[in-house]
Amino acid sequence: MIPKSITVNFPNDYGQINKIAVIKTLRTLTNLGLKDAKDLSEVPGVHKIAIQCEAREDYATGLLVSAQERFDGAVRDLRVMGLLVEVNQHRTSAVDSLRALTSEAVLREDYELVEALLPILKKFG
Repeated sequence: MIPKSITVNFPNDYGQINKIAVIKTLRTLTNLGLKDAKDLSEVPGVHKIAIQCEAREDYATGLLVSAQERFDGAVRDLRVMGLLVEVNQHRTSAVDSLRALTSEAVLREDYELVEALLPILKKFG
């Protein structure tokens, strides 16, 4: 399950860290625009960042990459770049999990699963 936020410690001086790669990775995690991601990366210190990672098609392969895979890859990339990243674990409700599963099923065009999940969501959500 994708957490709702992460905490990232941005350095005063990026030194050997590729700042452009950091900005691209922030955009993957948050769906921020270029200027907002750049501004966020330029303020040193610890920042709690809200996650809005979505499943998307990989342009190189044409395959759908799940939101979880994109999140895991982006967090791994930030850590490899040398940034301190803490994943803030949040407990999610069963309804939130069902909504996420339904969204993923729609993106994969798995309409049989969507039809099975919608009555449950209507009942509880």
